[in-house]
Amino acid sequence: MIAGLEQTPPSADKLQGGSALISHRAILKVMLWIALFGGFQSGKYFLYNRMQELSLGVTVLLFFYAAYFAAQVKNSSISWSFWFFGPIFGIALVTTIPAYLFSNHNNVAMLPSVLANRAILNYLLSPCIVFLYVSGTSISEIENTIISVFKWSVIVYLFSYFTLPLPIYFVSDDPWKAGLVTFDYRGYRLKIPFKVMVISATLFLHKLGTDKENRGTWLMFSAFVVLSLNLYTSRSLNAGIVISAVAFFFLLKNKRRAPLFMMLLPIIILGQAYGIVSFFDHLAIENAAGKDVRYDSYKKALGIIEKYPLLGMGMASAATITDSKLIWKYFFADDIGIVGVAYRYGLVGASLYLIFAFKLISNQISLHWRYTALNLRNSSLQIALLCTMINAVLNMILNLDFINPDGVMFASLVISLNAIHKRHLNSQKSIAANSHQ
Repeated sequence: MIAGLEQTPPSADKLQGGSALISHRAILKVMLWIALFGGFQSGKYFLYNRMQELSLGVTVLLFFYAAYFAAQVKNSSISWSFWFFGPIFGIALVTTIPAYLFSNHNNVAMLPSVLANRAILNYLLSPCIVFLYVSGTSISEIENTIISVFKWSVIVYLFSYFTLPLPIYFVSDDPWKAGLVTFDYRGYRLKIPFKVMVISATLFLHKLGTDKENRGTWLMFSAFVVLSLNLYTSRSLNAGIVISAVAFFFLLKNKRRAPLFMMLLPIIILGQAYGIVSFFDHLAIENAAGKDVRYDSYKKALGIIEKYPLLGMGMASAATITDSKLIWKYFFADDIGIVGVAYRYGLVGASLYLIFAFKLISNQISLHWRYTALNLRNSSLQIALLCTMINAVLNMILNLDFINPDGVMFASLVISLNAIHKRHLNSQKSIAANSHQ
């Protein structure tokens, strides 16, 4: 644990006094756990993925419930109005404008497209966590709740892998069952909660090396996550985890390595450009051989972007007409990364998406360097989130990391934890300054 992370905001002391408030805080943490577990797609293996819908409802309830308690705190340095009204306004824009555009372009109803983008509601989790902190929940309590979700997510995946009849599910007429399993030369594989595994791999291994008191626990969970990744057998996923961890350790671990990072940045950019060109060349070869359909998807998406360059096609819905029915049967915007963002939200939306992504990673790097500059150890969770951010940026051409459901939940965690960690450091700095006066 980081020194001082058990500290709660000084202005929240009054909210911690009564036993009734303690029960309210316990309820808030349970709601946070449910929202995270469902939002990270960890419950998709049972109840026809109703956990995702449950988590959305819990997130909305938690938002208003936590906001109520945070509003009782006087003289908080965190703006309640900003964290309450800002996310609502942003979510309203992201859901209504693309829905209106798709409705207008294709002469269909608008409301189904609004509902199709409901996963964006998971961004409400950011103010939820900030409000929890303001109302008296310590950083260590919040982070332990989040880590508990990752532990149980890995356990649920392994349990589901060894108990579900994967061959039967793969050929099932039920879209939910068939969608859980993939099959190729590696055999039948149960799809993983992607973001959970990427974060957990770094988190558990870092805990194994730093938390000596609970080394046995972290050894067990490290073995669990390595087994899960081995069962899923995705070389690109495993390579991404390793590369992001190596990049963090050698280039971003502390500010003294910033000159090395800046010196290597042109090489990294050129490598990314070369990788993108090679990727499209590979897709073209695979497409010509009839082994891959994404090449045609990219071409068709670029044609739509040329037709609607500023704001894109908008958000489709299965209740009206899907992208695959509109464009072609193998077209899925979620499978074509940043090009899919531009297809759906236009060049304006894609630009804002890139700015948002690089702002997230720059804030995470800045926060980590502040900890190292003060000779404090950053939390394992924050380091795992930073490594996952590096992985997300490297894979931006392939994945919609901050729009799909688990990506939205991941970005929400990054935003909120960054905010409360910065406030904690500022309060520590103020206390140190006052003690020297």
